Amino acid sequence: MREIKVRAWSIKSNCWHYATLATLAMGCFDREGDGFLNYEHWCEYTGLKDKNGKEIYESDIVQEYQMRFEDEGDDWKLLPYDKPDIVTMGRFPIYWLERETFGYEGEDLKGPDDFEVIGNIYENPELLK
Repeated sequence: MREIKVRAWSIKSNCWHYATLATLAMGCFDREGDGFLNYEHWCEYTGLKDKNGKEIYESDIVQEYQMRFEDEGDDWKLLPYDKPDIVTMGRFPIYWLERETFGYEGEDLKGPDDFEVIGNIYENPELLK
């Protein structure tokens, strides 16, 4: 069973606010006193953590890492693989990357330990260029 959590971008304070399902149910999420009108970009927690132990939310930009040679004759190194990708949410919930399968099922399932959260599509869109 994964913990149900969300984050929402506060237009007023320009930062993410995080909440659990219980916090939302008790009405304790709105710290700014204006209702939910000042929040946008609601993102759900996937229940997964990246290679550094950071929680992975939908809309996060993640970089995959693989053990490989940087140059001929070098030792194996953990290096970025391909371009960063976006965590997307499906039904049931299943999470995946837009270019690659990512989550709890799928033929090419990859573990979250191979990824690092490097930003999100709202604050860091330049990471996808």
